[in-house]
Amino acid sequence: MRQLGVLLHIISLDTDYGIGDLGPAAYRFAEMLCKKGFNIWQILPINHCGYGNSPYNPISAFAISPYLISPELLYQQGLVSLETLNEAKLPASDKVFYESVYRSKNKLLQIAARNWLLVNDVNPFIEAHAYTIKPYLAFQLLSRLYDDNAWYLWNTEHRNYNDELYSRLWSKHEEEMKIIAAYQCIAKEQLMAFRSALDKYNIQLVGDVPLYLSYESAEVWAYPHLFDLDDSGARKHFAGVPPDSFAQDGQLWGNPIYNWNAMQEDGYKLFFKRISNALEYSDLLRLDHFIGYVNYWSIDPDKAQDGSLVPPKSAKQGKWMPANPHDFFSKLCKQFGRERFIAEDLGVLNDDVCQI
Repeated sequence: MRQLGVLLHIISLDTDYGIGDLGPAAYRFAEMLCKKGFNIWQILPINHCGYGNSPYNPISAFAISPYLISPELLYQQGLVSLETLNEAKLPASDKVFYESVYRSKNKLLQIAARNWLLVNDVNPFIEAHAYTIKPYLAFQLLSRLYDDNAWYLWNTEHRNYNDELYSRLWSKHEEEMKIIAAYQCIAKEQLMAFRSALDKYNIQLVGDVPLYLSYESAEVWAYPHLFDLDDSGARKHFAGVPPDSFAQDGQLWGNPIYNWNAMQEDGYKLFFKRISNALEYSDLLRLDHFIGYVNYWSIDPDKAQDGSLVPPKSAKQGKWMPANPHDFFSKLCKQFGRERFIAEDLGVLNDDVCQI
């Protein structure tokens, strides 16, 4: 059966706040799609973005970008005043100027979160999602205290995540950590309301899960054994793709690659929680850089004059390495079913990739 769909990321919607969000513009677009006979809307990842503001370089595998929260819906809920709402407005543009968005929305979001916390208890949410939210809360807090999310440069006592560290941070910074958690509660409330509206318009939402995470991310910091890092936390190899007709030096993304053996040992817990989280709001889920689940391009570091290892300058000095595709996908399909996934077919599609 043929279906009509569109690819449009939420941040591309036209709003008065410098960036598309989960508010009225999203509802209007869904209504328009319905009237035009579309029944599929594909979006990009909605994770909290890291360096470069790329949805494919997230600082969290789970947290929703707070900047997708709609100021208009916050006003309708009585969480911000009309004056605060108007102060957050930005001049119309065909581009997203992220620094302006961050400055204007941060004040509004903090006011909304404080008001939300006056009538809501965030603790049950935190405890129910401890594996996913607690490292993020600690990571966000420390990133602000250091004014830098390069966790490998933090003081020794903050270099590794554990429950004791979380408790110490909570005892000193409970209010600020609650505000960060409230952002996630509000964002999820708006996301699920939007999800319900799509059902009303008979539109399927296609979500997207990026394969890699930012090196400066909550999960790489909290679960370093799942990544190809040395004892100091440095990347032993780097993610990317080899030279091709589009890029003579290949593409050096710089993300840490996975320790697939360690992933297998704990039953791919991180991946499956990510996927379960995304399927809460997605009808179908695109697996970004699908070939990386089968074989991935592992780029060697360069050597400095003193013999130390430094990030490479290009993606040329890499090699294809096998992941654990058969074990991974057999468990994936057993848990979630095969029909809800879409494989991105870009890259070197060898027989191993095509047979999965």
